[in-house]
Amino acid sequence: MQGSASLLQAASGASRSGLTGTVSVDLLRNGTFTDISAYCSSWTVDRSLTTDVPQGSRLVTGYAASQLTLTAIGNPQDNVKDAPWMWSPYNPASGTALYGAAARVETPITVLEGMTNASGSEETVPSFTGYIRAFDIDSAGGTATITALDGSDRMRSQCNIPQIIGDYVRSNYTGGIVRQGLTGGRALDYLFRANGLYSTPAPRPGCRLSVTGHGSLEPEYVTDASGNYVQYGSTLYAWDGPFVGSGGNSGSSVVSYIQDIQDDIRTGTPKMFFGQCPDPQLGITAAWSLKSPITFGSGHSATIEAWVDLSNPLDVASGSQLMAMNLDVKQTSGGSITPLIVGFMGDGRPFIQNGAGSPVVGNAPNTSTQTWIYVLITIAAATSSAVASFTFNATAPTVANGRVLTAATSYTSSAGYTISEFDMLGDQGCRARFEALQVTSETSPASNYGYTPTAVIEPSLNNLIVVPFSPDKQDSWTVAQEIAACEFGTLFFSESGIATFWNRNHFQDSQTSAVASVTSLRGLEQLTSTEAVDSVKNHIIATATPYQVQAPAWVYQLSSTLPGGGVHSNSTVTYTAQFDNAAATVSTSVAFIPLGGFSTPQSGYRACRTPDGSGDQVSNLAITVVPYAQSAKISVHNPNSYPVYLVGPANDLSGNAYPPGNVGVPMLQLWGSPIIQAVASSLSTGSDPTTTSTYDAWDYQSVDFYGEQQYALTSSSYLQDSTSLQSTINDMVAQIAYAFPVLSNVSISAIPGLQIGDRIKLLDPVGTLIANDFFVMGISRTMDPTSGYLMTLTLKPLAGPGALIWDDPTAGTWDNFVWDGTY
Repeated sequence: MQGSASLLQAASGASRSGLTGTVSVDLLRNGTFTDISAYCSSWTVDRSLTTDVPQGSRLVTGYAASQLTLTAIGNPQDNVKDAPWMWSPYNPASGTALYGAAARVETPITVLEGMTNASGSEETVPSFTGYIRAFDIDSAGGTATITALDGSDRMRSQCNIPQIIGDYVRSNYTGGIVRQGLTGGRALDYLFRANGLYSTPAPRPGCRLSVTGHGSLEPEYVTDASGNYVQYGSTLYAWDGPFVGSGGNSGSSVVSYIQDIQDDIRTGTPKMFFGQCPDPQLGITAAWSLKSPITFGSGHSATIEAWVDLSNPLDVASGSQLMAMNLDVKQTSGGSITPLIVGFMGDGRPFIQNGAGSPVVGNAPNTSTQTWIYVLITIAAATSSAVASFTFNATAPTVANGRVLTAATSYTSSAGYTISEFDMLGDQGCRARFEALQVTSETSPASNYGYTPTAVIEPSLNNLIVVPFSPDKQDSWTVAQEIAACEFGTLFFSESGIATFWNRNHFQDSQTSAVASVTSLRGLEQLTSTEAVDSVKNHIIATATPYQVQAPAWVYQLSSTLPGGGVHSNSTVTYTAQFDNAAATVSTSVAFIPLGGFSTPQSGYRACRTPDGSGDQVSNLAITVVPYAQSAKISVHNPNSYPVYLVGPANDLSGNAYPPGNVGVPMLQLWGSPIIQAVASSLSTGSDPTTTSTYDAWDYQSVDFYGEQQYALTSSSYLQDSTSLQSTINDMVAQIAYAFPVLSNVSISAIPGLQIGDRIKLLDPVGTLIANDFFVMGISRTMDPTSGYLMTLTLKPLAGPGALIWDDPTAGTWDNFVWDGTY
C-alpha cells in the first residue's frame, strides 16, 4: 500500500474530492520529467500476476508486467491541432507534446494518481513507471493511443551469469571447505545489477572489495566494456562458526537469515530476519582477497562501507568485540603482516586496534536501541599512527563525539605497505551481520546514507550448489522469472519502477491484517468466481539433477598447437579454450611447469623454441587467463626475438631430460574445480552424491476428497538442493491441495495506493454481508472523464478451504468452516 493514512482515509470515505492524475515524460532521459497531462484524456493501467500455478490455489506467486494504455488528445485550446497533429512523428512543430525528445519510442513515462486527502491536501502516488512502447495514430479518425510497458521491457539485456559456487574445496587450502553459501538471490542480484538495478550501492570509486551479501559471500561481479567479467575480490575462506586455526573448520554454510526461522538455542527467542545477510549464530569467519592491493602506510587511506547490525541479541559483553574487521597491512620489503582492526564492541562503541595492541574505544551511536545502521569508516595512516573516522548514519565523525579514534602504529617512511586481504573474524557467540560491504582506496569518500534502491530482493529460499551454466546468452527477465518460479516467489516492477522479488513467505510474514477495507460496487453474488477440481493439486512432484563441485583437478589441457602454430617474436596470441565441463575457481596464475611438476597444483605451461620439442625450453612467456563458466579467454605473449611453441621440450636448461612422453606434446593446463551433474562422488560438496532424484509432497486428506491430482514442477537447472526443494514442494502442497474460489472483475471506487499483494477486507454490506480478507492478484485502474476513477480487482481468498461457502443463513456471511469428511 502506497501513500499516507490520510490518503487512504479519503479514498475509503463517502466523499471523494479533488481527483487528480498526472502524466509526465522524460524527454531528454536525464531524470527531468515534463507534464503532458493536458494532452491525455484517459488511461488504463493493467497489472496482474502470470503463473503456472493453478488459478484456484491460495498460493500468491508469479510475475507481473504492467501496461499503460493512454488515450491522447490534441491541444484543448485549438481544435485545429488535433491528436494526430499533436503526436505525429512527422510534425516538427515546437508545440507538440514530445517536442525535443531524444527519441519517441522508449521515452520514460510516469503516471501519478491521487485526490484530496483527509487533511485537505492534494496527495498523489505513482501508478505506473515505464517506457513508451508504441504510438497508434489514426489520422482519419483523429485519435492517438500510446502504449507503455514497465521496467521489465528494459530488462532484456542478453547476459551470461558468471560461474558462482556455494561450498567448495579451495585449491591448496588446508582449512577445510569454503562455505560461502549460495541461493537463487545471488543470481537475481547479478541479473538486476547487470541491468542497472541496485538494491544496494554499486561499487564505489577505488573499490577493491564488494560483497553485497545477497545470497552468498561471493564478491560482486560486473561486466567491463570488453564484455569480460571483473570480480571485486575473491573469497579465501568462509563459514558460519568461530575461527579454529589452519587445521580445518567444523562450521556450516553461511546462509541467508530468512531461512533460519527456529528459536535461537541460547536465547529461546526467534532468530531475526533481515535482508540477505549472513547468519552467524556462532560468529562468522570469512576472508577475501582484494581485487588489487591498496597502497597504505604514511599518507595513505582505506575506506570501509557497510550496513551493520549492532543489536547484540546474544548479549556480548560491552568490553568484548561484537564485530571485528581486519585490514591485513603487509610490509612490502619484509613481508610481515600486522592487522589493523576496526569494528564495534558489544555495546556498539567503535574501536580501532593495531595488531595485538589494546583497542582504542569511542562512543556508541546515538540510538535508543542498537540496530541496523549505515557505517562509513575511513582509516588514514601516518608515520606513527592510524586514525579511524566512523560515520554513523548521517552523523559526521568528530573527536568530540568519540568517532575519530587514533591507534599507535609504526609505518616508517622508508618501507612500503599494502592491503591485499580483508577479514571478518567473529568470536563464539558474536553476530557479525552485515550487508553491502565495500573496501576501497578512497581518501574522502561520499556517504551513501539514505541510498534509494532501484531493486528490492527478499532473501531467496532456494539453496543452490552452483549458478547453472548456459553456453548461450540469455534474456535477463526470462531467467529472473525462472529463478523466481523455482521457489514460488513473486517478481515484478512496482508502480514506482522498483524491480522487486518477494519470496513465498512474503504474504504470510509481512501482512498480518488488512491494509484497507473496500466495498464492491456490485453485489458479490453478481461477481465472476472460478472454483474447479482442476485447480486442486495434492501430489506435487519435482525432479532435480544435482550438480557436484568436484575436488580440484585439471579442467583444461591444450590438445593441439595454437592457431598459427606458435607465438611469433614480440607478439601475442589470444584464443578461447573450451572446457569439457563447467569449472570454478580456475587458477589464473600460469607459470612454467618445472621438472617433476609443481609442489602445489596450479595452472602451468611448458614451451620450446622448436615445434618438435628438440630446441631449448622457454620459461618467460606472459599468459593471462579470463575464466568463464565453461571456457576461458587465454592470451599468450612472447617477449622474445624468436618464435616460441607451447610444447614440452626435451631438456631443461641444465640438461636434465623431461619425460619422453611430454616431448613435443602441447602443454598448457588449467587447474580448477570441475562441475558436473549426475555423477556420484565422495569429494563433492554442497550437493547430493546421487544421480537424478524425484521428490514428492502429498496431502492425503485432499486425496480423500478429490482423488489424486498430480502437479509436476517444470524442470529447471535452478532446482538443485534436496533440502530446499523438499521444503518448497511441502509449502506448495499446503497451499494448493484444496479448491479456492477466485473472484474476478471486482469493481471498486479506486484507492490510489492499492498494490498487487496487498491484503484487503472485501465488504458487501447490502447483499451477502461478506467481510472477508483477500490478497490482490490483479489490478486494472482507469481514470477518465466519464466513469471517473475506478479499479477492477482479481482476488484470492486468504482463509482456508471452504472460505466462500455460505453456511450461515442468519448473518449471510461466508466463513472459514471446513468439513473434515466425518459425520
